[in-house]
Amino acid sequence: MAKKLLALALALMMVLSLMACGAQTEAPAETPDQTAGAPADTTEKTNDVPETTETLPPPPVNDWATEHKINDGTETAEELYELAKAEGTVVLYSISSRCTKVADSFNAQYPGVVCEPYDLGSGEIAEKVMREHESGIQNCDVVHCKDMDGSYYTEFVQEGIFHIYYPADIVEHIDPSLRQYVMPMYIELQNWFYNYELCDEQPINSWWDLTKPEWAGKFYFSVPTSTGDVTASLTALTAYSADFAANYEEVFGEPIEYTNPWGEENAVYELIWRLSQNQPLEAGTDAALEGLSLAEEVLIAMGPSSKLRNNASKDWKLKEIKIEPYVGIPATNVLYIVDNCPHPNAAKLLVRWMMGEADGTGEGNKPWQTLGGWSVRDDIADTEGMATLDEMNIIPEDPVYVYEHVSDLIDFGLEITG
Repeated sequence: MAKKLLALALALMMVLSLMACGAQTEAPAETPDQTAGAPADTTEKTNDVPETTETLPPPPVNDWATEHKINDGTETAEELYELAKAEGTVVLYSISSRCTKVADSFNAQYPGVVCEPYDLGSGEIAEKVMREHESGIQNCDVVHCKDMDGSYYTEFVQEGIFHIYYPADIVEHIDPSLRQYVMPMYIELQNWFYNYELCDEQPINSWWDLTKPEWAGKFYFSVPTSTGDVTASLTALTAYSADFAANYEEVFGEPIEYTNPWGEENAVYELIWRLSQNQPLEAGTDAALEGLSLAEEVLIAMGPSSKLRNNASKDWKLKEIKIEPYVGIPATNVLYIVDNCPHPNAAKLLVRWMMGEADGTGEGNKPWQTLGGWSVRDDIADTEGMATLDEMNIIPEDPVYVYEHVSDLIDFGLEITG
């Protein structure tokens, strides 16, 4: 059931570093503990998804989660702190080096409960948590990750390995559409960027503009041939083929014609084909974004919105493009509690802390309040100088759809590249 994600995890382990910015370099030694409890019935999901999506049942809530009130959400930080002091520790596996800042502020706020952060790659987290789960070993309490391709939701949440904890006084500040599948913390995007020093306004408005002859050889784009955030976002966009077809007609003044050699009548597949035929530049993300920042002519490149921070730290010149019809799905950073974790009350306390606590002012959320990231909370303001999410034309996350269809898009990309 987890073969797909484990295969990816093992591959990623070869190239992802195990440490960053002072986080611990090794996860804690594995020691046996009790095994996971059996799933129990839960209520039906009510979210709307594209018609092409094959929906899955709601996540299971087992006896352990019920016993430890993971599915309750009414406990206050004060109540959890008293319980957490008896546990003494909470272990965090995170995809960000900023986890060390979270741990420092947590340890200062809650003496007697020590947060141990481990900065790991996403694939490393998946592989280690799965191995521990299958061995009846419990080390990790809280996982911070992204799940753009739906693997975590499908293979961990749906299988009862991860639980979603919704503190009631915090989720009331989060749009329900953002928390259908996850406990979201903050959002990043895969954006198109340009050099703001070379343009008074964004040089393109639509994805289709990059298929025009005048943009040949002036944009960075790699055909999707493997899993990753861009591939996941493109896969999600394939559910909106009709909107991309309508946008094509707005740009070119005529209905779309499908020219790809495989006869794929999906406008996003056709878009990818035409982009591949318009002499795209290829480079790694950082090289492409640095390249457009240094270039004397206008270039376009895609990358994580978090790279906007490099405008200050590396003197880049990035400005995000509000692309039509959609930029893609949000790259939501999410929090899970691991099934049968050894410190469940400290885990709930840490989730609250990383979310900014009840009023949104907690120091645990401050490391994520930076240029290129959007809080999911309505009581935390966006960083100054950023466009709003409403302006960025995002579509709702649908991990089920992406999980079911990402391999099809990769196969199409492999056909293009031969």
